Formats: sequence, C-alpha cells, structure tokens
Amino acid sequence: MRGFITGFVCIGLLALAGCRGGGGGSSSDTGPSGDSGPSLTCSNGIQDGTETDVDCGGVACMACGVEKACGSHSDCLTKVCEAGKCTPGDCNNGVEDGDETYVDCGGSCPIKCDDTRPCKVGSDCKGGCCSQAKLCGSDSDNDSYCDLEDNCPDKDDGHWTDNCQQCLPQFTGWNCNQCADPKFTGANCNQCAP
Repeated sequence: MRGFITGFVCIGLLALAGCRGGGGGSSSDTGPSGDSGPSLTCSNGIQDGTETDVDCGGVACMACGVEKACGSHSDCLTKVCEAGKCTPGDCNNGVEDGDETYVDCGGSCPIKCDDTRPCKVGSDCKGGCCSQAKLCGSDSDNDSYCDLEDNCPDKDDGHWTDNCQQCLPQFTGWNCNQCADPKFTGANCNQCAP
C-alpha cells in the first residue's frame, strides 16, 4: 500500500520533480547534489513530467521549437500552438507571437508598430524610433535620437534636456539659445568669446 501511495504522490503531485518508480528515495529521485530535490528531467532524452514533447514544454522545461508537440501557446518558442504542434509565428493572426513586439507588428514582421506600442529596436516602429522605455515613437526633431525632445517640436534645436523643460547646462535664455557663460560663444557654446 505504501508503494502505491508514494507512486501516486510522485505521479500526481511531483511530476515536475521527475519522480520515478513507486518507492520514493531511489537514486533517480535525487537532484544534482544528491538531495531529494528535482531531477534533471528536462535533459534526459524522454518525454516525462509535464513535458509536452521530449525535454520541452510544460511548466518546468524550456519552450519547444517548431513542429514539437504542445498543449498551449506557452509551450512554444514561437508562442503559437495549433492542432497540438508548435508552428511558426504569423504576422496576421491577431496574436503576439514569434519575435513580434506587439500583436502582428515589429520584429521580423513587415508591419511596423504604431507609436506607444512596445519595441526592442527602432526598426520595430513606423516612426523608426524605440525609446529607452522600449516604446515606439517618432524622431520628430530629426536628431537621430529617440528622446523626449521629440515630443516638443518647438524645442528641437538640441539645446534642451530630455524633459524639454530646462536648458542644457551650457545654454540659457527664454529659448535656450544663449550661452550660459559669457566667456563662450558658438552654436554649442564651446568657443571662446572675442
């Protein structure tokens, strides 16, 4: 009876730990350090535990590649599980999958994401700009930087801090167009005044 109960607990409750047999405490039940922790079922070459395919899927293992068995989108690297198999992402399926940064846009999709949508790099975005906050935007001041100055086109001369509220340290004046130190002159206030 004890073997049956131990086996039931192993199969029913500790599948993630990779239990084997009905006896509990066997050498195959031990973790890497010899304790009774989880064994390395995600690299043993067989489908076991909660794996949906050999050494992938389920709760404990890495997601599966294309054509591997799956039970849900989370079992797949592409985040697309159709008819029990992981399939490549699709840029027109209403799901954020594959390398998309938002639903059906960004990544390798030909469709680029609108402003304020998540992004990883500028090429994910219609405006060509991915901010430090990893949101799409537009480089409206054409300074080749995606920054908060892009949100204030009347202050696009490069003399403002990122919050568009203060002049950079070397500038002063209502329009941030004067050198703060009268000893300097020039567009960047980096030349000695005559």
